[in-house]
Amino acid sequence: MAAPATRRKTYTASALAKGLDILELMTCEPGHLSLGQIADKLGRSKGESFRMLVVLNDRGYIYFDRESETYGMTLKLFALTHRQPLIKHLFVV
Repeated sequence: MAAPATRRKTYTASALAKGLDILELMTCEPGHLSLGQIADKLGRSKGESFRMLVVLNDRGYIYFDRESETYGMTLKLFALTHRQPLIKHLFVV
């Protein structure tokens, strides 16, 4: 009898993926982005994008500028990255 084919299980976490897509997009853009721009660039609806933006804002990864009605990155990812011991070794002279 032949051995059963081994399959690698694939897990999805669509909300996490959507949030990471937004963060990756925003780190590649030179300026702030509006809700419409984010939704368009990611091919998602404004409602779906807005829900992700609210969570990212609440967690401190992005901020909303009321005056321009755009979103920008905070330094939270930078700060989190520098907590890692490997990063600290890069700066030792």
